Amino acid sequence: MRRLLAHATVIGAIVLIALPGNAFAHDEREATAPNHGGRVPQYRTSGPALVLGKSNLQIEGTGAKPDDVVIDAQFRRLNAIRADRADGVYLRNFMTQRTTFNGVYIMESDGFAIDRLTSRWNDEYGFLTFADDHGLYADCEAYGNGDSGGSTRVPRPT
Repeated sequence: MRRLLAHATVIGAIVLIALPGNAFAHDEREATAPNHGGRVPQYRTSGPALVLGKSNLQIEGTGAKPDDVVIDAQFRRLNAIRADRADGVYLRNFMTQRTTFNGVYIMESDGFAIDRLTSRWNDEYGFLTFADDHGLYADCEAYGNGDSGGSTRVPRPT
C-alpha cells in the first residue's frame, strides 16, 4: 500500500501537485482571497490536495483497488482532497483517511464525479459536496467517519 501526502499549487490554468513535501509557505485563507497583490500565489493546503478553479481535472489512483493508493492526512490536515470551483473534477480509485474534517470536499463546482473512492476515519464526513450542480457518486464506500459517510448540501436562497 502506498501512502501519499501531497500539496498543490494553482498557477493560472495549471495545477501542480507535489508529492511529498512542505514546499508551500502560505496557508489556505490566502487561496480564497480575491486579490493577491499582483504576485503568483502559492498555497499550503488544508489537505493533501487543493484544487481551485481548475476545470476538467482528473485525479486517479493507479492501483487495482482504492486501498492501493491511500491519501492519509494523519489527523494533521483539514481535508484530504478539496476542490473549489473546479467544474468537471473527476476523482477515481483511491482512499482518503484520517482528516480533521472531510476526506473529499467539493464546493461550488458544476459537474463532478466521485468514482470508486473509499473514505474512512475522518472526524466529520467521508464525502461532502456543497453548493454543487450535476454531481455523481458511483461505487463509493465510507465508514468510521465522525458524522456520516457522505452529505450533499445546497445553500438556502438569500
